[in-house]
Amino acid sequence: MKKWLLTFLSVVVTLILVVLLIALASAGAMSFSGKVSNNIFQLKAVGDWLIVGTIIISLILTNFYLVVTGRNKKIKPLGTIASIFNDEMLILGLIPLPVLGLKINPDNVQRVISNTKLFYYSSIVILIIGVVVLMYLLRDYLAKSNWWAFVIALPHVMLGWALQADYQGFKSFIQLSDFSYSKVAKMLQHSDLDLLMVNPTWFKCLAIIIVILVVLMGLVIYEYIWEKTKGWRTKYSKESEKKEG
Repeated sequence: MKKWLLTFLSVVVTLILVVLLIALASAGAMSFSGKVSNNIFQLKAVGDWLIVGTIIISLILTNFYLVVTGRNKKIKPLGTIASIFNDEMLILGLIPLPVLGLKINPDNVQRVISNTKLFYYSSIVILIIGVVVLMYLLRDYLAKSNWWAFVIALPHVMLGWALQADYQGFKSFIQLSDFSYSKVAKMLQHSDLDLLMVNPTWFKCLAIIIVILVVLMGLVIYEYIWEKTKGWRTKYSKESEKKEG
């Protein structure tokens, strides 16, 4: 009973620390009031630098995590899922870059519409490949419990719902009876919006990359604390067993 209680308390305390980290990071992001440009990759404002820098750090750290855990043959399921999912977001995020920041005119509106169609069609393939890769990497965990299949599928299903909702909105927009590339160009010319406003999912992918950085940091801290407290947990468990014996 004492051994179970000790393990439970260790998990709870560690999770509280991780949740506090995520909460602090989220609060910091929400309280940020700096200016952000329509095209963050032009790096015109402080907010642009912060967002792009965070995205780059997220991509570097998640892939570094994959390399280190893979080299040490200590694959952690949650960290691996987060890292692979992050790479899926990276691949999706690269698709609209060729049409990012284009001058607003009918021809470029047509290019962005075509690129957005490619984005949504490609997303299906990328998510399926991501699930297959994760099932291969975590095959040992899947052999022990089918629960990991649910954990692998969860972020992909949630993003799939968002993709479907956004695609339906996009499809309804381009199928309007009075839709034309020239009308869309005129509408955007009288606003501060970028051509990529027709692809809201792309911005969600960038946001997910930033969120995963915070989540992965929490997971790494959790794993570190759990490993560092393993010694005294084991020692206390042995002492408790001796006393009970």
